[in-house]
Amino acid sequence: MIKKAELSFLNILFCALVILIHVLSEPITHLEKESLAYAVVFFPWRLSAFVVQGFVFLAGVKMALGFAKPIKYIEYVKSRFFKVVIPYIIWAFVFYICFVARGHFEFSFSDLAGYILRGDLAAHFYFVITIVQFYFLRPVWKIMTERIKFPIAVLMAVIIMVLSELLLPKLLGSYTDRVFTTYLIFWVCGCYVGVNYECFKKASEKNVKKIIAVFFTVFILEALLSYISFTLKPISYINTVHTVYCVCAVLFAVAVSLRLGERLMKNRLLRKIDASSYHIYLAHPLCIVLINKIMRETGINSLGVSLVLRAFFVYSASIAGCLVYTKLIRKKKL
Repeated sequence: MIKKAELSFLNILFCALVILIHVLSEPITHLEKESLAYAVVFFPWRLSAFVVQGFVFLAGVKMALGFAKPIKYIEYVKSRFFKVVIPYIIWAFVFYICFVARGHFEFSFSDLAGYILRGDLAAHFYFVITIVQFYFLRPVWKIMTERIKFPIAVLMAVIIMVLSELLLPKLLGSYTDRVFTTYLIFWVCGCYVGVNYECFKKASEKNVKKIIAVFFTVFILEALLSYISFTLKPISYINTVHTVYCVCAVLFAVAVSLRLGERLMKNRLLRKIDASSYHIYLAHPLCIVLINKIMRETGINSLGVSLVLRAFFVYSASIAGCLVYTKLIRKKKL
């Protein structure tokens, strides 16, 4: 994959927002929806919820940047297997052992295999199952960008997504988010951005003021309508609003990264965090479980104190731990 400073910064930004969402998820589920505290936590939680779409878009960009360089499909699949699937299996095993130790399960290889294949052992694992499907379909995306014009590809992606939203729940129930078609529009856009990357950069930089204006308009709309839908009365079209917000938020994040990424990624620590970001993503919920246990045992019940402690511990422990883990892996050449 092609390394670009702005994409590395975007990767770190998305990783940080994923952790924020999970840090805020617990108070969201326990607070009274009428309370001021709920509103304070709800808005950053909801407005950060474009990162999955952002990660899908970013992965599409990175894959398509490599289309110009010939590579055998088997070699590509092998590289993705060792870089994506193997770390996932390792961390899934670690999670499973922790849950067994806490008495949630009795150890079973067949159960563990099922959790790994479904991606439902921990809430964030589903993304790995989804992104692997995109990776393994690499020849399809290469042919698409070569033979189909962008507007037609986008239209086809929208149709497939709508049909999937109608049909998949009947077949898969709650597992529809593990099917790649759920995020197809973001992947397709990412692929076309990747193959036309320099043109996209120039267009983004030229229209940055328009991107910012549209983003903040949709940002306010998403915030108000989501809060109403979650607290007062469900809004039937809220998912459509959220999808539009995700598109605008990803474009805004890209514009910010293009402006700041090259300068910020000169920092050695940020480069190391970028290299360890996948492990940070996989591991950080264990830090949440650990700090929640510590706070329960020490009697820390204050919402504000527990939220600050949880955020500080999860960010610092997951980043520091995974930096060490990545360094050890490289030393052992595993």
